[in-house]
Amino acid sequence: MEDYYMTSKEFCERLQISSSTVYRMIKSGMIPATKFGRRWKIPRSVFSSYDRGSKDYRQIVGGIKGIR
Repeated sequence: MEDYYMTSKEFCERLQISSSTVYRMIKSGMIPATKFGRRWKIPRSVFSSYDRGSKDYRQIVGGIKGIR
């Protein structure tokens, strides 16, 4: 089955987080992403596990402050 992707900007808008946070999450391996040319794409199937307000979301965004 074909996997659909969203841009990092779409991911930021849906979760209401900054682009730098998303790039840190990608770099640390918290979210899977694939680089297409110069842009990062995130599988849409991943988004459901990062719904705002969920326990996973709070742990990830709370833990991102320690990643640099």
